[in-house]
Parts: sequence; C-alpha cells; structure tokens
Amino acid sequence: MNEVVQNQSDIGDLLKSPNISRETKDWARDELSQIQYDIDLLLLPNGFQEHLVDYVKQEYESYNSDGERTEPLCQCRNSGCDLLHGRLPSCITNSDDLDTGLLGFKRRHSGEPSVLIEARETWSDRRQRVLFVQRTVISALVGDEPVQIDAPKAFQ
Repeated sequence: MNEVVQNQSDIGDLLKSPNISRETKDWARDELSQIQYDIDLLLLPNGFQEHLVDYVKQEYESYNSDGERTEPLCQCRNSGCDLLHGRLPSCITNSDDLDTGLLGFKRRHSGEPSVLIEARETWSDRRQRVLFVQRTVISALVGDEPVQIDAPKAFQ
C-alpha cells in the first residue's frame, strides 16, 4: 500500500501548486472522489479482511437469492463448510495473520474455496484500478491538462 500512500501524497502536493489551473485541479478531485472508497479501504489496516467478509457475504447472497452466481462458493462436499453458508471460517478470522490463515485453510480444506480465490483477485484488481487512476491524475496534474480516463477492460 506504500505506493497508494505515496501517490496520494504526491497528488496532495500537486493540488497545492499555484501553477496548475483550477479546471485541472477540479477534474483531479472529481476523478479521485470516484475511487475514494477504494483508497480508504486499501489503506485500512484490516482492509483486506473487511473486503473478504463483504465479498463472501455478497457472493453468498448472489448464489442463494438472485441466482446471479451459479457456481458454489466452495467446491467441497462438506455441508457444514462455512463458505457454503456465507461465512469466513474461524481459522481464518482468528488467525494472527490473515494470509497465513487463508493458506492454512486452503491446505486443510477438501475442496477448492473458489470464493476466497475470487476475493483475492478482486482485491488485487481494486488496488490496480486505484493505482491506475492515481497515476493518470498525477500525469494530468503535471501536464496541467485533464484527460479522459479510459480504464482497461479488466477494471470495468
């Protein structure tokens, strides 16, 4: 997350510059406001855990309620699997280190915990999207010219 923090600091410094037009600064603030929730979540000490809990719950609801998700959250055959019930296993949430807890669970569990793999991927995508927008904003501020941000398809 250091890169996210450094980019935010650089953007803050650029926004204070009297040499950059108000139009470009307003554009930059608008672009950043669209990713502010993601920035805040990425910078939380337990941000990934919050993301993980929310993602599992959301996917559980999607699988059981609206049918948008067609694949089970876990490929195991254990009817008591916490993931199949929309919960993170306690061995993950009670672990001192979330990554260690995830790895331990994946090693001991009989099926592939699809939802955990997807959650990690969406977390990585979120980080990459934030960095992409931050870098674009920095470049636009340095050039004092707002640009159209066309996020790669992976971010949409």
